[in-house]
Amino acid sequence: MPHLLLVPLVQLDPLFHSGWAAALLGSFSLAGTAAGLYRIVARLGIGRAGRLSMVLMLVTNPSVLYLYTTALTEPVLLLFLVAALSGLTRWALGTRRMSAGELAIFAGLPTAAAILSRYEGWMLALTGTMFVILVTIRRTRSVRQVMIMGAGFAWIPALSVLWWLAYNWGIYGDPLEFMFGQYSASAQQSSISGSGLLPTKETSD
Repeated sequence: MPHLLLVPLVQLDPLFHSGWAAALLGSFSLAGTAAGLYRIVARLGIGRAGRLSMVLMLVTNPSVLYLYTTALTEPVLLLFLVAALSGLTRWALGTRRMSAGELAIFAGLPTAAAILSRYEGWMLALTGTMFVILVTIRRTRSVRQVMIMGAGFAWIPALSVLWWLAYNWGIYGDPLEFMFGQYSASAQQSSISGSGLLPTKETSD
């Protein structure tokens, strides 16, 4: 997903060579993240001063500003994670009951985009489905409604997971290449710890 969103920006050589392409995408992601955070806090019933304080804490954090102006995949991941959480908050706390289709659009689609950004998005698919199930049980105590709403949220993220596995299987011959392959975080951490740069065991004098 981050690479697809970068495609139109990197077609312009000045933006590509200067790094502005990634910075523009990151700035857009930061604006979307801030807007989603504002909506979540508003749904929780916090006043305008509290909402603005939360957004201000986000956009003035030096680590956040560095992250969102660097060519990384995390800004897009965080954008869609917050968008999905905003959708789930709207579904759970809104005055009007959303249908399963609306839940799929406002929460399922952003979750799927988060999954296609980085595989950390997989956990939101799992925990989001559990959240939908628990809220629906508390609301209706109907097994049918639990299945409808749970499936309404989960089916698009599930397709994204299957697409990710199929892509790794087709390209690398291993559906879990992204987890255990030579470019995975697991492999990089193993090489660092193996070199002695990152001690993993306590040593005694």
